[in-house]
Amino acid sequence: NKNMNLKKYLLNSNSPKKNHSIHNTNISTPIKINYITNDIFVIEKGELKRVVKSRKENTCQLTDVPKKECDICHEYVETHHFQYHVNSHPSQIFNWMFLGTYSNACNINELRRIGIHYILNCASECDNDNLPENITELHLNIKDDDSFNLAPFFEESNLFINKVRLSGDIMLIHCKFGISRSVSLIIAYLIKYFGFTVQKALSYIQTKRNHVNPNKGFLDQLFEYERKIK
Repeated sequence: NKNMNLKKYLLNSNSPKKNHSIHNTNISTPIKINYITNDIFVIEKGELKRVVKSRKENTCQLTDVPKKECDICHEYVETHHFQYHVNSHPSQIFNWMFLGTYSNACNINELRRIGIHYILNCASECDNDNLPENITELHLNIKDDDSFNLAPFFEESNLFINKVRLSGDIMLIHCKFGISRSVSLIIAYLIKYFGFTVQKALSYIQTKRNHVNPNKGFLDQLFEYERKIK
C-alpha cells in the first residue's frame, strides 16, 4: 500500500535529512525534504502538498502549501520558493532599464510583458538568434574573468545605453546570470552620465538586485575609469 509505505518512511527516525528529491523503491510518491526548515513535501495528484506528521499519534496528513502572489508577473507561487521566483525576474534599475539574465533575454513573453525593445548582451558565450524583429540587440563579447580587459567596451556600451534612455524606450542589460559583466557596464554608465562613484553606483544597483557582484578585475578597471572621468 503506497500510503502505508509513505507513512512508515516519514515516521522513520532514520529518514534522510537532505534537501533533495528522494525516490525510495518502496514509495511511488516523490518526496522533497527542506533541510533548513525540516518541512517535508510530496507530490499528490500533480499538486505539491506539505506533510504534517505526528510521531506521538503515529499519523501523517497532507495539507495545501501556502502560496503568495508575485507582484511582477501576478502568478501564485509556493512561499518556500517565492524569493527564488522573484529573483528569476529581471530587476528594474530605472523605469527604462532592467538588469537580468540570459534566460530572461530568451523569454519572449517576459520581454513583451515589460516592453523591451533594446537588449545589451554582455556575455560572449550567450547568443540569442530568436529575438523578435522589433528588438534591437548589441552583443558585446565579454568574458567574466578577472584578467579580461573590460575598459575598451565602456564607450560603446555607454553610447548604446544613453541612446535608449534618450529615446524613452525600455532596455534589458544582461550577461549570463546578471551578476558581474552586465552590472559592471551599468556602473560605467552611471559614472559617466550620472556622476556616480563606483561605490555609489554599486550600492544603488544592490538596492534593486541584491545579489550583484562584479569580479575584482572589473572593479579595478571601474575605479580607474572613475578617476579618468573625474
